[in-house]
Amino acid sequence: SEGVREELAKELVSTLKTEDLVCLHCQGWFQPRERVYPAVAGSGKYGYMHTGCAARAVAKNMDMVGMDRLSEIQTVNLARREAFSIGWSAEAIPSNASALQKLGCDVAPQGMCCLVACEGGTVTVAPTLEPSAALNLEYLSVALKVRRSEGREPLFSLDP
Repeated sequence: SEGVREELAKELVSTLKTEDLVCLHCQGWFQPRERVYPAVAGSGKYGYMHTGCAARAVAKNMDMVGMDRLSEIQTVNLARREAFSIGWSAEAIPSNASALQKLGCDVAPQGMCCLVACEGGTVTVAPTLEPSAALNLEYLSVALKVRRSEGREPLFSLDP
């Protein structure tokens, strides 16, 4: 009955300490008849939370678990990159300087370069700022040698 319920509620409230009537998450007081959720604070203390606070705490916990998982994945990926020498490094950027010296160019353009068609069917090397026009002269040299000697495009393999 209603009287028994109120009697039990009063008895429950009288057994609770003042700190038990405060939300573990926001430290706010609970309203009468407000729905609360039992919870455990990070220190291991048992108590209660507001509905919204419990939802935020669960979402935060899920975010932390997700971040931990991403951190583990990044650690494994980094270890694999180092173990198998996978990944990009600045040392891997091809330089056209040695190829330009072999071609006998007096002035080597700094940075990217391209080929420019001249009158009389000749080509010359020129600097460019357009990445789509830039080329690797060493690769071009190898490709032309293979084309001339074997009549086909070069085949490349990652096998040692």
